[in-house]
Amino acid sequence: MLEWHSRKVKLGDLKDYDHNPRHISKQAMEKLCESLREDGYHQRLIVNTDLTIVGGHQRKKALLQAGFSPETEMEVLEPSRFLTPDEVDRINIRDNLSYGAFDTDLLANRFDPQTLSDFGMSDDLLKSLGIPSVLDMIEEQPLPTIPPEPKTKLGDIYTLGTHRLMCGDSTNPEHVAKLLAGNAPILMVTDPPYGVNYDPEWRERADKGVDIRSTGKVLNDDRADWTEAYKLFPGDVAYVWHPSTTTHLFAQNLEACGFTLINLIIWSKQHFVLSRGDYHNQHELLWYASRPQKKQKKADKPNYTFTHEPLWYATKKGKKHNWQGKRDQTTVWDIANNNSFGNPNTEEKFGHGTQKPLECMLRPILNNTAKGEGVYDPFCGSGTTLIACEKSGRIGYAMELSPTYVDMSLARWEKETGGKAFLETGGG
Repeated sequence: MLEWHSRKVKLGDLKDYDHNPRHISKQAMEKLCESLREDGYHQRLIVNTDLTIVGGHQRKKALLQAGFSPETEMEVLEPSRFLTPDEVDRINIRDNLSYGAFDTDLLANRFDPQTLSDFGMSDDLLKSLGIPSVLDMIEEQPLPTIPPEPKTKLGDIYTLGTHRLMCGDSTNPEHVAKLLAGNAPILMVTDPPYGVNYDPEWRERADKGVDIRSTGKVLNDDRADWTEAYKLFPGDVAYVWHPSTTTHLFAQNLEACGFTLINLIIWSKQHFVLSRGDYHNQHELLWYASRPQKKQKKADKPNYTFTHEPLWYATKKGKKHNWQGKRDQTTVWDIANNNSFGNPNTEEKFGHGTQKPLECMLRPILNNTAKGEGVYDPFCGSGTTLIACEKSGRIGYAMELSPTYVDMSLARWEKETGGKAFLETGGG
């Protein structure tokens, strides 16, 4: 039987094992670094007699990334003799196995899913334990009745807890500057007018199961070119919903604003959307884009697994993707749409004719931001992005031109949180 003893060595003297089979996602690494900064280092790495790591490769990387000096002395476990390659492999694998099991009742009673996620538990682990993940906990309460005459005036700016909402024009630099107030959100998630002159009334007449009718009108729905709005976004990563008929135009607009198209996300709906065309659409498109960086790192290469053709996604040229998601994300998102044919979750319908399900805005936020980071939506509509920010612990900055829809967003947030929105600046 092997015997082990502990001794202290410098962190910088530890050597990586070339055949280590373990890897770690960017998000998990950040959680590990956060743990080291908050709790300190209280474990011992396992090494061979030549200081090659047998167990603890990711912890060594995290210690350096968390700010520990290579000169820091760490306590390690070392065998009494040199380990053979077979012994190294066996110990490496066994060291990473979990022999215990969680008491799921105790976990569910003591912690909410967001806290367990913050501790480092993945959605898959939570689901395997029978605990709902963050994405599973996205239901909202029905919205109170919105008065026919809006109380909001053009130029009004509201604070909703940590979030900001303005009734204004997202193509107006002065309006955007007032909304952001010197802040620079890193992600834009938006569902702009499509340029299709959308009329929800005839579709709702055809869908006899609709119990919440649309209120107000989508303004500026006679145009699809929103280059002016995209240029005013100070961050580097964008998700932009759009129709298939103008996907080329939306792509050109994003590229004109310095974005590189990375993936084209497909929203696969559980039922087609009624239309006057020969084919009824059962999908919707989402450009994922970023502004480019000079040298792309391995961790910043496309983050969604290809499962269909064609595929795109985008960031600003020369910039990082700020990817926070897991490596199992694909470009096809199966999300039930807001109609009565296949989605019983009618409480997600708030009277906006083109409102997206909450998960359509929440997924990009979880995949490309960390808690406390800023998210911008220049076409807020009924406030779905704000609610997604509220539920995920992000800070939302939202612009909406329609006073009716601003009122809708305010009522929706107040119903969700029990808080009270505050009129910071009156525009009327």
